[in-house]
Amino acid sequence: LTYLYSQPFVNYSRNKVDCNYDYYIRIRNHVFLFEFKDVFFPIKGNYEDIKEVIDARLTGEKGVGQLIKQIDKLAKHPDLFDDFGEYNLDRLFIYPIIVYTDSSFGITGINHYLNANFRNNLNNETKNKFFLVNQLAMIHFDFFLERFDLFKSGEVDLVQIFHTVNQARATTIEQYQKFKDRTSFVSLFDGFDIILSKKYPFSPKATIGGTLYNEVIDAVKPFLAID
Repeated sequence: LTYLYSQPFVNYSRNKVDCNYDYYIRIRNHVFLFEFKDVFFPIKGNYEDIKEVIDARLTGEKGVGQLIKQIDKLAKHPDLFDDFGEYNLDRLFIYPIIVYTDSSFGITGINHYLNANFRNNLNNETKNKFFLVNQLAMIHFDFFLERFDLFKSGEVDLVQIFHTVNQARATTIEQYQKFKDRTSFVSLFDGFDIILSKKYPFSPKATIGGTLYNEVIDAVKPFLAID
């Protein structure tokens, strides 16, 4: 992500001494806070097993709780995070993001469950300090890797993907209210990854010859027994 944003209006950083986020990006008055979770989904688990893993690894003091703690700190001590210049707190859009690696966490319902936990535990006083605190996003790490060149070229950016998802959700709500059918009802609980996969379909061929592909090949060539 550091490589993708070099414009003057963008700031980014990994974990600072006084902050415990995994990654931070600001695009003008849009602040993105990342938590990276390399958590495995329960194999052959029932509902209770799955919920136990999610609660233990992604709520409480983990995942959701870490993001809430950082948003609280940002509301109280913004200078620890950034020099916001012309932007006061009440002009900031906050985007909480959990990046995960096990694709099973992208199934319908999990992002919805974690976002409900996030909204229920986020302090109203903190939330009201900002212009808007967006819904919690669960995004697979591969989404960024597979669309590296789109981010690099500026065809896609973080603000845009949130706007796309919010629009898609609003459309789904309208469809459900109009038709009350099973398909639109299930879609109400779709997570970020499901919506993004529809809006930004990926073909494996897209990475062949791409910037990231070439950089990885160049990096591993010295260790391969090939010319």
